Amino acid sequence: PEGIDHVRKTFPEDRTTVWCAAIDECLNEHKYIVPGLGDAGDLCFGGKE
Repeated sequence: PEGIDHVRKTFPEDRTTVWCAAIDECLNEHKYIVPGLGDAGDLCFGGKE
């Protein structure tokens, strides 16, 4: 939801369509996706060791 809110505020003219397969609940205090991926930024560059 935070990401969608950001897009709405950045492009308020209502000409932006967001297509998504799923919307996770929220971000936690560390900005990790809850529930789900956790630290998605690190996971983009391979698994944690």
